[in-house]
Amino acid sequence: MTTDTTHNRKWTWNRVGGLTLAVLVACVLIGLWMMRQRIFLAPPVAASTPYFYVAVGSLPALITFLVGVCKRPTGRRTMLLALPIFGSVIFFIYLVLIGPGFSYTDIQCQAASGSSSARRLDCSCRFEFISGRGQVKCSADDLAPLPLIRLVEEDWGAP
Repeated sequence: MTTDTTHNRKWTWNRVGGLTLAVLVACVLIGLWMMRQRIFLAPPVAASTPYFYVAVGSLPALITFLVGVCKRPTGRRTMLLALPIFGSVIFFIYLVLIGPGFSYTDIQCQAASGSSSARRLDCSCRFEFISGRGQVKCSADDLAPLPLIRLVEEDWGAP
Protein backbone atom coordinates (compact mmCIF):
# COMPACT_ATOMS: atom_id res chain seq x y z
CA MET A 1 0.00 0.00 0.00
CA THR A 2 1.41 3.37 -1.04
CA THR A 3 0.44 6.67 0.39
CA ASP A 4 -0.01 9.76 -1.70
CA THR A 5 2.33 12.33 -0.18
CA THR A 6 1.05 15.19 -2.34
CA HIS A 7 -2.18 15.45 -0.36
CA ASN A 8 -0.55 14.94 3.03
CA ARG A 9 2.14 17.58 2.70
CA LYS A 10 2.68 19.43 5.90
CA TRP A 11 2.60 23.16 5.77
CA THR A 12 5.85 24.70 6.94
CA TRP A 13 6.46 28.20 8.22
CA ASN A 14 8.68 28.84 5.20
CA ARG A 15 5.84 27.89 2.84
CA VAL A 16 3.35 30.10 4.70
CA GLY A 17 5.80 33.02 4.72
CA GLY A 18 6.72 32.59 1.08
CA LEU A 19 3.10 32.39 0.00
CA THR A 20 2.22 35.44 2.10
CA LEU A 21 5.06 37.46 0.56
CA ALA A 22 4.06 36.33 -2.94
CA VAL A 23 0.47 37.45 -2.36
CA LEU A 24 1.72 40.74 -0.90
CA VAL A 25 3.87 41.43 -3.97
CA ALA A 26 0.97 40.55 -6.30
CA CYS A 27 -1.40 42.86 -4.39
CA VAL A 28 1.14 45.68 -4.42
CA LEU A 29 1.49 45.32 -8.19
CA ILE A 30 -2.31 45.40 -8.60
CA GLY A 31 -2.49 48.51 -6.42
CA LEU A 32 0.25 50.21 -8.43
CA TRP A 33 -1.55 49.36 -11.67
CA MET A 34 -4.83 50.75 -10.31
CA MET A 35 -3.12 53.97 -9.22
CA ARG A 36 -1.50 54.29 -12.63
CA GLN A 37 -4.96 53.99 -14.19
CA ARG A 38 -6.07 56.87 -11.89
CA ILE A 39 -8.79 54.81 -10.20
CA PHE A 40 -10.44 56.45 -7.18
CA LEU A 41 -13.42 55.72 -5.02
CA ALA A 42 -16.47 57.56 -6.30
CA PRO A 43 -18.08 60.33 -4.28
CA PRO A 44 -19.31 60.49 -1.53
CA VAL A 45 -16.62 58.09 -0.28
CA ALA A 46 -13.82 59.55 -2.41
CA ALA A 47 -11.95 60.73 0.68
CA SER A 48 -11.51 57.07 1.71
CA THR A 49 -9.47 56.21 -1.38
CA PRO A 50 -6.15 56.00 0.54
CA TYR A 51 -7.70 53.46 2.92
CA PHE A 52 -9.00 51.51 -0.08
CA TYR A 53 -5.47 51.31 -1.50
CA VAL A 54 -4.05 50.24 1.87
CA ALA A 55 -6.66 47.47 1.96
CA VAL A 56 -5.90 46.39 -1.62
CA GLY A 57 -2.20 46.17 -0.80
CA SER A 58 -2.43 44.43 2.58
CA LEU A 59 -5.66 42.56 3.30
CA PRO A 60 -5.21 39.65 0.87
CA ALA A 61 -1.72 38.99 2.27
CA LEU A 62 -3.04 39.13 5.84
CA ILE A 63 -5.83 36.71 4.98
CA THR A 64 -3.31 34.39 3.29
CA PHE A 65 -1.14 34.44 6.40
CA LEU A 66 -4.09 33.69 8.70
CA VAL A 67 -5.24 30.79 6.50
CA GLY A 68 -1.68 29.46 6.51
CA VAL A 69 -1.51 29.69 10.30
CA CYS A 70 -4.80 27.75 10.51
CA LYS A 71 -3.07 24.91 8.62
CA ARG A 72 -0.79 24.53 11.68
CA PRO A 73 2.58 24.79 9.98
CA THR A 74 5.57 22.91 11.27
CA GLY A 75 9.29 23.53 11.21
CA ARG A 76 11.51 26.37 12.25
CA ARG A 77 9.80 29.66 12.90
CA THR A 78 12.56 31.83 11.46
CA MET A 79 10.16 33.06 8.81
CA LEU A 80 8.00 34.60 11.54
CA LEU A 81 10.86 37.01 12.20
CA ALA A 82 11.67 37.69 8.55
CA LEU A 83 8.10 38.04 7.30
CA PRO A 84 7.25 41.30 9.12
CA ILE A 85 10.57 42.83 8.08
CA PHE A 86 10.29 41.97 4.38
CA GLY A 87 6.55 42.65 4.33
CA SER A 88 7.00 46.06 5.95
CA VAL A 89 9.71 47.06 3.49
CA ILE A 90 7.58 46.01 0.50
CA PHE A 91 4.50 47.76 1.88
CA PHE A 92 6.46 50.94 2.71
CA ILE A 93 7.81 51.11 -0.85
CA TYR A 94 4.25 50.61 -2.11
CA LEU A 95 2.98 53.51 0.00
CA VAL A 96 5.81 55.76 -1.19
CA LEU A 97 5.02 54.95 -4.83
CA ILE A 98 1.27 55.54 -4.61
CA GLY A 99 1.41 58.49 -2.19
CA PRO A 100 1.69 61.26 -4.81
CA GLY A 101 -1.51 59.99 -6.44
CA PHE A 102 -3.51 61.08 -3.41
CA SER A 103 -3.17 64.79 -4.08
CA TYR A 104 -6.95 65.08 -4.50
CA THR A 105 -8.58 65.85 -1.18
CA ASP A 106 -12.12 66.01 -2.56
CA ILE A 107 -13.81 64.92 -5.77
CA GLN A 108 -17.33 66.11 -6.62
CA CYS A 109 -18.99 64.68 -9.73
CA GLN A 110 -22.23 64.96 -11.65
CA ALA A 111 -23.42 63.49 -14.94
CA ALA A 112 -21.80 65.16 -17.93
CA SER A 113 -24.07 67.65 -19.69
CA GLY A 114 -24.62 66.83 -23.32
CA SER A 115 -22.94 63.47 -23.00
CA SER A 116 -24.72 60.50 -24.52
CA SER A 117 -22.94 58.18 -22.13
CA ALA A 118 -24.30 58.01 -18.59
CA ARG A 119 -20.91 56.72 -17.53
CA ARG A 120 -19.18 60.02 -18.25
CA LEU A 121 -18.95 62.41 -15.31
CA ASP A 122 -17.93 66.06 -15.02
CA CYS A 123 -16.00 66.49 -11.80
CA SER A 124 -14.50 69.18 -9.67
CA CYS A 125 -11.30 67.96 -8.08
CA ARG A 126 -9.82 69.75 -5.11
CA PHE A 127 -6.11 69.10 -4.80
CA GLU A 128 -3.55 69.83 -2.15
CA PHE A 129 0.21 69.88 -2.56
CA ILE A 130 2.97 71.09 -0.31
CA SER A 131 3.08 74.29 -2.34
CA GLY A 132 -0.63 75.00 -1.90
CA ARG A 133 -4.13 73.93 -2.77
CA GLY A 134 -6.58 74.60 -5.54
CA GLN A 135 -9.49 73.31 -7.52
CA VAL A 136 -9.58 72.14 -11.11
CA LYS A 137 -12.10 70.69 -13.49
CA CYS A 138 -11.63 67.06 -14.36
CA SER A 139 -13.72 64.34 -15.92
CA ALA A 140 -14.12 60.72 -15.05
CA ASP A 141 -15.52 57.46 -16.29
CA ASP A 142 -17.90 55.68 -13.95
CA LEU A 143 -16.80 52.06 -13.52
CA ALA A 144 -20.33 50.75 -12.90
CA PRO A 145 -21.44 48.76 -10.94
CA LEU A 146 -18.38 49.28 -8.75
CA PRO A 147 -18.09 52.41 -6.60
CA LEU A 148 -14.95 53.38 -8.52
CA ILE A 149 -14.21 56.11 -11.03
CA ARG A 150 -11.28 56.59 -13.39
CA LEU A 151 -10.09 60.16 -13.78
CA VAL A 152 -9.41 60.51 -17.47
CA GLU A 153 -8.78 64.23 -17.93
CA GLU A 154 -7.22 66.91 -15.84
CA ASP A 155 -7.12 70.59 -16.67
CA TRP A 156 -4.22 71.94 -14.61
CA GLY A 157 -4.75 75.47 -15.89
CA ALA A 158 -5.87 78.36 -13.74
CA PRO A 159 -8.83 77.39 -11.52
